[in-house]
Amino acid sequence: VHMLEIYPMRAETPEDDALAKYAKCLDAGWRAFEMSGRTGHSLVAVPQTFKGWGNWKRYPTREEIRAATFVSLACRARGIAYYTYFATRGEGFMSTPERKAEMFEVSSELGEMAPSLALPDAKEQPKVEILSGPRANLLGGASVRCLLKADGLLVAANTSHLPVRARLTLPDGRKIVHDFPRNGVLRCGR
Repeated sequence: VHMLEIYPMRAETPEDDALAKYAKCLDAGWRAFEMSGRTGHSLVAVPQTFKGWGNWKRYPTREEIRAATFVSLACRARGIAYYTYFATRGEGFMSTPERKAEMFEVSSELGEMAPSLALPDAKEQPKVEILSGPRANLLGGASVRCLLKADGLLVAANTSHLPVRARLTLPDGRKIVHDFPRNGVLRCGR
């Protein structure tokens, strides 16, 4: 298991390419495994849940943390880890009751999905058709990423900085049309 720390939120205001950076980093990690010929390895994503050290000017919002978590899952992260980082200095997610509550909400949702996330991916993945909005994010990757698990859990996320309307065609022929706002995610099944 390899942990991939992804901390793209550095400015005082939201960056348009933050979620695209999550997807790009995870894709690069999986490509590195494939190129090295290693099999059986897993990536655990560590989304940013802190500010500090002078490099990270603000704490990510609950919506940004949730979106980063879903992007990581949609990009095949096999686990999620959240670090607290300097809670005593007011920079980590344990530093205020409000931040703790937000992280409890996000991690509780993740916990509800855990039985499905432990299963293999579905052999055939959904096809994504962009109906409106950008087809690619600001770094050239797909604007909507999704992952279908063997038991039917579907997670999807918008990596674009703009709203996207997408049609997801599942292997059984069902179609889901979803409007993804900025930081928008989708969870279906389980």
